[in-house]
Amino acid sequence: MTVQLSDGAVSKFREWRQEQMATIKGKEDQLAAELSAAVPKELRKLFEEDVIIKDLLQYGIAGRKFHDNGADCSLFGYANLKQLAGRLRRLGADWKRIVKISMRWRGEDQLDVTFTAVAAGGGE
Repeated sequence: MTVQLSDGAVSKFREWRQEQMATIKGKEDQLAAELSAAVPKELRKLFEEDVIIKDLLQYGIAGRKFHDNGADCSLFGYANLKQLAGRLRRLGADWKRIVKISMRWRGEDQLDVTFTAVAAGGGE
């Protein structure tokens, strides 16, 4: 059995693929901008400096470890990890239908935060 390919099949596929990728990129940029705009002012620096939104859109999950060694907190404008955790909890309440924010303390000086996309309809 011989397969008959149409003239320019590979080129046509590549053109179609490029169009699809451009559409996806446009939707990704729009959603990233909307998510960024929905981040409260006190958390903006964290989201601007990190790849949380990019990873969420690419993989459906993003993670970040925060250390209470002064550097993480002062970099993002927080007195301590408890203050940052409180702000992330409030964001989690605001985003509960979009992104689930889970936090796990490792001692008193490290906070692991996971951002997980919520499936349409509210389930994960």
